[in-house]
Order: sequence, then structure tokens, then C-alpha cells
Amino acid sequence: MRKEGFRRKRIVISKPYLMLAIFIISLVIFNFFVLNKLIPTNTYYSDSGNTSFPVIYQMVNGKKINKMFAYRDSNYSMNANDKVSLLGSDRKLNFIIEKNDSIFSELEYEVRDKTSKELLERTSILIPNTKEKEIPITLNIQNLLTLGNTYSLQIKIDLIDKRAYYFTNILYKKNSKLSDAIDFITEFTESSFSKSKAADVVVQYIETSPNRDLKQLYNVNIESSFEQITWADTKMKLESDLSYKVYQAQDYCYNIDIEFFSTMMEDGKKKYFLNTDKYVIRWDLRRFYVMKFERFTEEMFDIDAKPYDRDKHRINLGITNPNLFQKIESDNNNFFVFCKQKELYLYDKEQNEIKNIYSNRIRTKEEYERMPKDYNIKICS
Repeated sequence: MRKEGFRRKRIVISKPYLMLAIFIISLVIFNFFVLNKLIPTNTYYSDSGNTSFPVIYQMVNGKKINKMFAYRDSNYSMNANDKVSLLGSDRKLNFIIEKNDSIFSELEYEVRDKTSKELLERTSILIPNTKEKEIPITLNIQNLLTLGNTYSLQIKIDLIDKRAYYFTNILYKKNSKLSDAIDFITEFTESSFSKSKAADVVVQYIETSPNRDLKQLYNVNIESSFEQITWADTKMKLESDLSYKVYQAQDYCYNIDIEFFSTMMEDGKKKYFLNTDKYVIRWDLRRFYVMKFERFTEEMFDIDAKPYDRDKHRINLGITNPNLFQKIESDNNNFFVFCKQKELYLYDKEQNEIKNIYSNRIRTKEEYERMPKDYNIKICS
């Protein structure tokens, strides 16, 4: 397995400590104006404990898809522009609300035309008082929609002292193979962790290339080798439930992402990875065809492993995409800051020490489940 690192690259800044100050101020501003919009900020970006705000999933044949986090602002719907929930001919949308210790008795939802923003429906639903952690709800959408069109859905929940908003899109479609599509890609992803199962599943749908670089695992696609798709010799293990995001479901063509958390052992130490399998599949009368498959894998940076080689001036980042790596270095070459998987680090070369400045550590299934996947840190200078 190739271990990716980075070489020294100087960025000239007249006053090194001024650069650090500007960076910290930029991070604070980013936190206030962007991350603060997301309600469970203290949970996902620190070790502050579990969120007290509900999380909502759509249910499709017993599987949770299109996880929705809460927002404070009713206009802050940046995640509503990509994922789509399918509305069948019965015009029922089934959801699960994870309470997360919150207390509420009613929710309200709005359906709007996605183009004109015209309000088509506003309905309130009473929520039963229960000690169960998960509450199933069904939205019975009124017969005001046009088949084949996409609409915006906003769900509002009033808690004791605050209000939470959730956003998604709904596509009104009579016939759908979405449930079968999710089952199909689930089998594909899960089989990749077993070479014997993958030999029966993967090779049926894609023609792997034996000539590909077997050591490159941060980006695997439909043209990769069988060894790459099945994690080479890493003995990678799936550690989380699969999380589904549906982006397209038109004309029996489905664009779906699966996100998951995995681990492997190396030199007696456990390493942690965030992964996304991206699928474009098409149903054609009798079976599904894989039109596109691509996997992105990022190894979680392990500061405790002291991964800095001072003689070679390199930091071992593990399996990572070098194109997504962010780094800023002072002009006196004494320190630099860098980002790795929603974590921010400062390296002091004189002390030969790496300090974690801003962290969202992921080492368990529970930590992975409560982390919003659509946010990251950006270094500003």
C-alpha cells in the first residue's frame, strides 16, 4: 500500500506570526457565519457530547437514506439542492426521526414548487409521546403535484426553546426501482470486503483491469483492478452501517452514494478510514448495469503515531487524495498548518511536534454516525 505524503512547498508571507493570526481569525469567522448555521455544531466539531437535536431519515424498504441534520435558519437549505426523496403513486413519504433526547410533540412540513417557490401545501402532524429513540412518521402529500416533477420539502420541528429545520427534495414518480437499486449497490459494496464474495458479485457487473496500480487505494473506479476494488491485501473491515445519499432517480437511472467507516490493522495498530462509494446504475428490464463506480478513501490522521520524518521533511498522511490536501507554511519555515479530514493541525519544526488545533475525532461507529459529512475546514490566508 502506498503511503502518501507531501513535499515542502514554501509560500512567502512577510510576517509569519501575522499569517497565523490571520488564519485563526479566518477560522473563527468561518465558524461563526457557516458552521454556526448548523445546529449540532458543538457535537460534531468537538468532544462536547451527543447532540440534543433530532435527525431525520427517509425509510426505503427498511433502509435509512438521505440523512437530514437540523438547521436554525429556514432559508439555509444548501443541502436541499442535491439529494432527492422519491414520492410514489400513494403520495406517502415514510421517515424515521431519531429523537436524541429531544422533546417535541408536533412537526410541520411545507411543499413548494422547486422553480417558482410557490407554496403548495403546509400541514401539521402530531407526534406521539413515546420513550422510543426512533419515531416513524408518514407524510401524506396532497394530490397537487405533477408526475415527474421535483419539489422542495421543508420539515419544521419546535423543541422546548428552539426551532429546527430540515430540507430535501421530493420527486413524484409512479414507478421506481429505488429499493432494488439500493439493495444492488449494498451487495456490491459489502462484497468488496470479501474476495470470495466479490468474485461472485463484482466481476458480474464490471470488467476489472489487472494492469492497474495495485498500491493506489485513495481513488478506485470501474477501470481499477479486482485487487484494488477489494482493498488489496489490507484486510479492511467495515465498521459502520452504510449511509445512502440519493441524487438522481430518473428514467430508471440512479445516482447514489454510499458512505461508510472502515478500519484495518498495520504493525499492530488500528487505522481508521472514511470512504465514499459513488454509483451510477441503470435498470434495463431484467437487471442493473453499473454505468459508473468510483470509491474515495481517506485515512484518518493519527497524531499519536508521531508520523513526521524530520530527516526527509515528510509527514506520513496514509491513504489520502493529495489533490484535497491543504497546507500553509511560514516564510521562516519554522511551522506550518494543515488540514486532514475535518481536523486542523499545526506543526512546529523546532520542537518537532504536531499540535491538534481543531478536531472532530472519529474512532467509533457512534462518532461516525453523528458527524455531518458535508462540512470541512478551509485554510484561509
